[in-house]
Amino acid sequence: MLQRKQERRKRIYDSLDSKTKALLKDVAMDSKLVVSDPFEIKSTVLAFISSGELERISGLREEILICINEIVDEMIVALFNIFVSTPMYSWWDEYSNLLETQPTLDSEELLYIQEIISENIGRNIRITRDDDSDHNFKLMLDEQELLGLDRSEMHLSSGEQNFISLAFALLLARNSEKEFVVLDDPISSFDSVYKNKISFCIIKFLENKKQIILTHNTDLIRLLDVQLKDCFNLYILNNVDGGRNGFLPVKRDEKEILISLSNLVELFQNKNGKLATIIHDKRLFLMAMIPFLRGYIHIMKDPEDLYGQLSRLMHGFENGSLDIADIYNKTFGYEVEPTEIISVSDILNVSTSRLDIIDAEEYPLLADTLIQTLIYYHTRMKVEYELVDIFNIPHPEGQVLLLTDIIQKAFKPAAGATQEEKDKARNNRVFFTSRKTLLNEFNHFEGNMNIFQPAIDITEAALQKEVTDIENRLIQLRAEYTL
Repeated sequence: MLQRKQERRKRIYDSLDSKTKALLKDVAMDSKLVVSDPFEIKSTVLAFISSGELERISGLREEILICINEIVDEMIVALFNIFVSTPMYSWWDEYSNLLETQPTLDSEELLYIQEIISENIGRNIRITRDDDSDHNFKLMLDEQELLGLDRSEMHLSSGEQNFISLAFALLLARNSEKEFVVLDDPISSFDSVYKNKISFCIIKFLENKKQIILTHNTDLIRLLDVQLKDCFNLYILNNVDGGRNGFLPVKRDEKEILISLSNLVELFQNKNGKLATIIHDKRLFLMAMIPFLRGYIHIMKDPEDLYGQLSRLMHGFENGSLDIADIYNKTFGYEVEPTEIISVSDILNVSTSRLDIIDAEEYPLLADTLIQTLIYYHTRMKVEYELVDIFNIPHPEGQVLLLTDIIQKAFKPAAGATQEEKDKARNNRVFFTSRKTLLNEFNHFEGNMNIFQPAIDITEAALQKEVTDIENRLIQLRAEYTL
């Protein structure tokens, strides 16, 4: 019997591979197991070697597995307690939502967006599917993968990076199940090169979506119309105390003059007799039209130097006058009045409160524009007049004296000025050079025929506050610097 046991033990041992034999030997010889061996691993292994009974090894294995599972359960509970007070769960929910909203793009869409991006940024951009998932993509610039890179590591300009980001955002919106897509001023952060490209992408990517586009930029309105004629309804979002508020629909006639300069000029020419029916105050209308007239004449043939005549009328330190009705008739071929003499003094003294120039019900945006333009015009001229008068700034005949020149001359510290005097001059200089009413280039319309932008750029309440602040500062200066 002893011989049979020995033979059986030898057969079992011989049947083991070399790695298993080495492992059993290491366990049997491990001195650490003498000190601590709660599972009695050493004795079990020695017994197995001696007897060849696999049951003891199997039992040891089961016991160890039970212990491992208990440890794993405790680790899970411990991890749960660690993360329960962190935003980890919300992050996971966010990640899950991203996975759910991840667009499924067919090959045609991938090719399309690749061509759009490459064509518009002029770089070799490729989009390929990830080998691990059809839902994941690789964005390649030449042989460099862009996704996941820090922006500083990309060999792309900020405009190119932003364009790519917006293109994918539009593609995501295209594949969304939502009925409406809302875009907030999508071209505001882009240079002029990309504005037309973006408007094209908006039209093409979202052609089957209902869109709400919020913007104060009339360029976008024109660009969208160029891409697809009559593709939108236009509303003014109004929010003023005591006014008509909400989304106010812009009538088709006003929408057309907003989009097209030629349509605006036709209105000023009184084509179809429309202008004659909407003017409430002809004198104020002609005053408000002076900046636009000057800019429009500047790009036309001007044998009588009407541009120069109007320029002199647009500076507060001048003292001339002009028949604006005659100039308007020569420019647009329409007689608003037989004659209307307007002087620099008339502009300086015009009341800018409760202005009613044209029919605000028929042309609300144009009505606001003419009011705002006249206020800009009046305020700018008043600042020029007051500063030249208070600080006795010379203006030789024939010399061009710009508002910035006047401000710099008025608030240039005198030689030997104290630090307090220098600080006061600097504060006044900054005050006037930072006012929107004074900086607004639309007051001069030097080649920029966007007559509507002043009314869009600043609210009526903000404009009135700025005008009040400027008038109060002028009163303060006159009290301080005149004896």
